[in-house]
Amino acid sequence: MEKMPALKRGKKRKVPKEQESAIRDGLVEWRDTELLESYYPGTSTISGETLLGDDVIEKLAGCGERIKTHEVLHQHVRWAIGFNESTREPTIHGDKLLVKLQQIYAKLDEDAAAEAAQLAELQAMPETIASSSFYATSSSTQTRTRQRTVPVDNSNEIQDTQGGTSLGRQGMQRERGRGSGRGRGRAQHVQGRRVGRGSRGGQKRVQS
Repeated sequence: MEKMPALKRGKKRKVPKEQESAIRDGLVEWRDTELLESYYPGTSTISGETLLGDDVIEKLAGCGERIKTHEVLHQHVRWAIGFNESTREPTIHGDKLLVKLQQIYAKLDEDAAAEAAQLAELQAMPETIASSSFYATSSSTQTRTRQRTVPVDNSNEIQDTQGGTSLGRQGMQRERGRGSGRGRGRAQHVQGRRVGRGSRGGQKRVQS
């Protein structure tokens, strides 16, 4: 009898938990949908675990190596419907499993690249802002605010108001002076007339 090759053994590389979970979740979803429909189309009584056991998925997720060929896949796991032991050739389901693994690896690379780009962008940002740039920004903002505000010049109105007030006071003083002078003249005239009327008996009339 031909002796089957042993499974690959040795010290496994430590796999990040995120990567291991991504491979496990991706394979579980794939076996419960695509693989089950491909192997038993239209059935609902057979579970996906019957075709691809959890033990096989755990080995593929935690092997610490990216499986890209059927030879490497066969070194890590024994999957009956994925590899024909009689012909020593992979089956169509084994091909689909390899395609699914490559898709999972590609998604992991995309996520890692996006995370690295985001980290590099954060590291490129300055940790602190210089005080000079802050004050420059503040002064430019104030200048823009002043330029947008239209000043209202009330100096002419204030001067006119003040001038009108001062002129009004002077005019009132002049009118008062004129009024007092007229009053005195009238009083003297009245007194002169009174004296004249009373001097009919021989006194000389005093004219004002």
